[in-house]
Amino acid sequence: GLKFAVQSPNRILVFGQSNHIFIKRWFQDNLREQAFFFLEDIPGVRFLNYDRVFTIEKEMYASVRIDPLLEIAASVEEALPCAIALYRFRSMIGILTPKLSLDELVRGNHNNYDLIKADTHPAPSNASLEPAIEYFHHVTDQHLPTGESRLVCGLVHEDLNCHNIMRDSNGFCLIDPDPVLHSYSVMNASNFFVNEIIVKKDDVNFGRIRSQLLLGLENSDREAFDFFVLLSLYRLLIRRSFHRDLH
Repeated sequence: GLKFAVQSPNRILVFGQSNHIFIKRWFQDNLREQAFFFLEDIPGVRFLNYDRVFTIEKEMYASVRIDPLLEIAASVEEALPCAIALYRFRSMIGILTPKLSLDELVRGNHNNYDLIKADTHPAPSNASLEPAIEYFHHVTDQHLPTGESRLVCGLVHEDLNCHNIMRDSNGFCLIDPDPVLHSYSVMNASNFFVNEIIVKKDDVNFGRIRSQLLLGLENSDREAFDFFVLLSLYRLLIRRSFHRDLH
C-alpha cells in the first residue's frame, strides 16, 4: 500500500498512512553539519532530524519520518517566533564544529565550492571569489560590528524560511537542518529576514518584521543586525553564483 514519489534522482518521498518518509541523497559534508545535539528541550521548537543513514550501491542516503499533521508556517508572522527561539535558546544546543569567524563567513567557508556531487549537479563557476570579497568589504566596512567578541554564538540554520518551519499542536518543527553552521547566533534572525523579506521584496512588512526581530536580540547583536543582514544576503548571492546545487 505504499506510494513512492521520486522528486529527483536524489530525493524520494514514501507516503504511508500514519507517517511519510523523506529520503535524501547525502554526502560527507552533510554528516559534518549534523554534529550538534540538544542539551535541553527548546520550548516550543524541535528539529526533524534524519533518523537513518544508509548506502545503496556505494551512494549514501538519509531518511526522516514526517508526521502528515505537520503544516508549513502560514505566514512570516507565524514563523518569526521560531527564528527568535533559535537565538534566545542557543545555549540549549551544543555544536561540535569550529566556530566560523567573520572572515571565514565572507570567504564562503560553507559554500561547498569544491564538493563533488552527483552527475545531476553542474560544475560551479570557475570565477574567482576575490573580487566579490573585496567589494563586500568595501560596501560594509562602515557597518562592521565593533567588539566582535561581544556577539553571542551558537547554531545557525542558514536556510531558515517559512518552508523549513512547520507547525503542529506541539509547536514548531524545523526541517532540512542543512546547511547548519557554528557561528554568530544573530544570523538566525538575519537569514530569516533575508529569505522572507528581502528576497521576496516584501516592502510592506520590512520595517515591522525588522523591528520584531530586533526586539528579540541582545543589545550588541541588535546593533550588528544590519551588518549581518548584508552578510546573509551576500552569502545567499555567492551560493547562487558558485554553489553547484543552485545552478
